[in-house]
Amino acid sequence: MENITPCQLLSASTVFVSKSSSPLADELPQMSFGNQALDGGGLVLKSGSDKAEADNDPIAAKYIRLYLGARELIQNKNRWCLWLVNSTPEDRKHSKFLRERFEKVREFRATAKTPIKAENWEFASIRQPSGQYMAVPRIFSENRQYFTATYEPEEVIASEDLFVCSDPDGFAFSVIESSMFMAWQNLVGGRIKEDYRFSSTLVWNTFPLPKLTKDQKDCIIEGGAKVLEARANYPKSSLADLYDPDNMPSDLKKAHEALDKAMDSVFSNKPFEGEEERQRALLESYEKMTGEKEG
Repeated sequence: MENITPCQLLSASTVFVSKSSSPLADELPQMSFGNQALDGGGLVLKSGSDKAEADNDPIAAKYIRLYLGARELIQNKNRWCLWLVNSTPEDRKHSKFLRERFEKVREFRATAKTPIKAENWEFASIRQPSGQYMAVPRIFSENRQYFTATYEPEEVIASEDLFVCSDPDGFAFSVIESSMFMAWQNLVGGRIKEDYRFSSTLVWNTFPLPKLTKDQKDCIIEGGAKVLEARANYPKSSLADLYDPDNMPSDLKKAHEALDKAMDSVFSNKPFEGEEERQRALLESYEKMTGEKEG
């Protein structure tokens, strides 16, 4: 009788996939949560009137930044925050608007069950990457065939509803945009109701990507670049529009299929017929890689 994996009802040898604090594959970068405000509404500008009031303050206006979570990233919506990492004591002192916002933060944090050591003008946890970064939604629709990850410039602030990582050569993006990675997400990732829940420790860090040749890696990177090129053909479309399963542009679909071919070939010499075959190959790779590390 065949065993059932603990991941889901997939007939295969029993393999326990455990959270990891670092990527199993040497090729993958470390990924972390975005920035956590815990501000009581002081640093995040939650309404258009808050944004307008900040714009009207010449000091505060210098520190307004786009602030994106999963919803904003996927649906191309705007939200804003006050990002004062490089602010001066003079500016913080001489802006009445800023002082009032800092007081909101102070009042909120004074009642927090867990002490927050950050200054009242700082986010509680700052994990903003230096330079362009890849942003990955923590939660996204169960209707997506591919991940809705993308790149953002350093000046766009990532909220804790995103995971972020540095990806200078585009390899991480190419990996996460593949059907192979989505198969892993479906196998080991969590759910909130019906939506996907991405995790760096359980999904990203455990992804069992074997060691690659230079040609294999270059081919995967090229596949990801073609996906970005196809997306760029639709500058007014959100990721939600582009990855609508009933309305996905044909050139974007073809780019993903080419990327899948490059990624699949790392795991098998012949094409996969479906997600279950990919998952079997992934579990075999995971078992082999974790066994090698333990040995």
